[in-house]
Amino acid sequence: MISDESLYYNYIDGDSDALAELLARYDESLNLFIFSFVKNEEEAEDLAIDAFAHLAASDKRFKGKSSFKTCRSCGRACTFSRRCRGCTARL
Repeated sequence: MISDESLYYNYIDGDSDALAELLARYDESLNLFIFSFVKNEEEAEDLAIDAFAHLAASDKRFKGKSSFKTCRSCGRACTFSRRCRGCTARL
């Protein structure tokens, strides 16, 4: 199985399928994580999408200090701020 880091670098190089694979790997766990805060399935899904969108559009440098699970940090920030504007999570 290809690593999350490799998928992320592939995404940076223009491979949208790589981002789709990362979404497939982490979408359910991020939704459940956010749901534990908001107690609303639809809102949790929306916030998870916001978190992934923020990470996909963020500064695309992977520093090797974290994993793609950083999306949980961004999801948490999105949950508390109800938007990704205040999310400072970086890969």
